[in-house]
Amino acid sequence: GSIRRGRSGSLNARPPNGVDEDAWTNQVLTARETGQAEPMEVPLVAEPDEGFGFGFVGPDESHRGTGNFITKVKEGSPAAASGMLRPKQRILAVNRENVQNLTMDEAMALLAQCDNQLVLTVVDDEVGFAPYASKASRR
Repeated sequence: GSIRRGRSGSLNARPPNGVDEDAWTNQVLTARETGQAEPMEVPLVAEPDEGFGFGFVGPDESHRGTGNFITKVKEGSPAAASGMLRPKQRILAVNRENVQNLTMDEAMALLAQCDNQLVLTVVDDEVGFAPYASKASRR
C-alpha cells in the first residue's frame, strides 16, 4: 500500500464511507508526525427525546465544502459526558457518512435520522472554524 514503513499506531478514527482508506491513513499519520490534530470518533448515546447536546454551524449552498463545526457543548449532555467534543472541531462524518461537503441543512437532516446513538468523527480545526467565529459568538 501507500503507507510508508516505520509509521505505526492505531488510528483513532476509521475513514468515512467513500474516503480512500490509504489516503485517510496517510493523512492521519502525517498529522500525528507533525503534531497536528488527528481525527477521532466520538460515540454518543442519548436518552429518548434528550438530544446529543451540541450545537454546530456550517455552510449554505454557496459555501459548500467549507465544513460543519461544533460551536457549543451543553453542560450535562451526552456530548459533554464524552469529554471529547469542544467548539472549533470540524465534523468529518456522522455514523461514518462523510459530511465534509454537506451544507449545514444537509448535515442537520443526517443528524435528525439518528435515533439515540451516534458516532461523530471530528478533528480540531481552529483555522477552518475562523470564518464562523463571529457567527458562533452571537448564538
